[in-house]
Amino acid sequence: MKTRHACILIVLVLGWTNVSRADEEFDRLRARLDEAMKRYHSQFESDAAQAGWRNRATKPDQQVLDRLNAIRGVQNSPWPGFQKEFSEYASAHRGTPEALEAWALTATMSPVLYSDDGYIDSAEATTAIERLCSDHVADPGIDAAMSIIRNRGRFMSFNARETFYKAVETGNKDPELIARARLARADLHLNPMLNGSMAMVVGGEVDAQRVAGEKAKAESILRGLAEEYPQTQAGRTAQARLFKQDRLQVGMKMPGLQGRDVSGKLIRLSQFRGSVVLVVFWKSSSKRSMAMLPELRKAARRFAGKQFTILGVNCEPSRQAYKEIIAKEGLPWLNIFDGDSAKGLIADALHIQSLPAVFLLDEKGTIRYQGSYSEQVEQTIKKLIEKLALTEDAAATQPSD
Repeated sequence: MKTRHACILIVLVLGWTNVSRADEEFDRLRARLDEAMKRYHSQFESDAAQAGWRNRATKPDQQVLDRLNAIRGVQNSPWPGFQKEFSEYASAHRGTPEALEAWALTATMSPVLYSDDGYIDSAEATTAIERLCSDHVADPGIDAAMSIIRNRGRFMSFNARETFYKAVETGNKDPELIARARLARADLHLNPMLNGSMAMVVGGEVDAQRVAGEKAKAESILRGLAEEYPQTQAGRTAQARLFKQDRLQVGMKMPGLQGRDVSGKLIRLSQFRGSVVLVVFWKSSSKRSMAMLPELRKAARRFAGKQFTILGVNCEPSRQAYKEIIAKEGLPWLNIFDGDSAKGLIADALHIQSLPAVFLLDEKGTIRYQGSYSEQVEQTIKKLIEKLALTEDAAATQPSD
């Protein structure tokens, strides 16, 4: 009996040692990859600065690109060079959480090869997708693989990614993960750059008919997702996208909204009919919202005295926080409070998911722009005001009966 217990103890110790060794081996492999990518990106930033591309938030002109290419020459990313190592690691530790992550990385590491039908996966990447589908789709941790493939799998084939997401949909039991996989599959059809299909471009021109077909497939997936998994985060995202598509597109009438200003007065969007209106959803905890306020101040000064109104919809978490930020900023335009909720009642009703959100309306309440604030918004405001003034001048010169 003592001998048997000793053997069991030895097996347990060896088993724990192997797991520990597997973790350490994987950590070392990841650390080498991270270090190689860090050096690669650091060199790229240095080369970009030397070429004159200092503001990386903007697209460089052709001269800057030519200088950058001359400086860098042919420098391939070290990412594909690790594919075989991660594949071998995953094979040696099959079924472990580390193998799941290693397979996902392997799937994304193919060199960039493509045919007229899309990107081509290497043999290692194909095996990685097969192993993820056979060994891991039921794992609670499969979301880690989904994140890696979604963020790093730009050059994977469409079929490989769709196969993986479908496997998660049918093989996992977690509604959140199923919904997330379905949303990712909709994105494959919705975005030609994501689905990687070279056939979407014919003779340098986008194949509009095929793009429309892919968009219809994505919409069908989104409507099914919104209906079957409405309580999941991905389901709510699907609802928001569909609402935006059905109700908040340029050329559509903005849904009515109302709220109370800092003094408690009821303000309705409809009372500004006849003027150009900029509706801005914002809150103080959003850095992008606060960075936008100086630009809005400029617009308010530039178009002062014109038929133009800014209506802020503030999404602070409480009425007190709303009053404090309005007092602190001293904004020269109306702001209404969007309810005592984490997201905001109006924002929730309009399925707005990120702040700030900007809607520019013409004098009839029709959406003429929606997105984030930019120079394009100011140009559109100017054109709408000028058009409105011309229309009123023409009406004033019409002979009366």
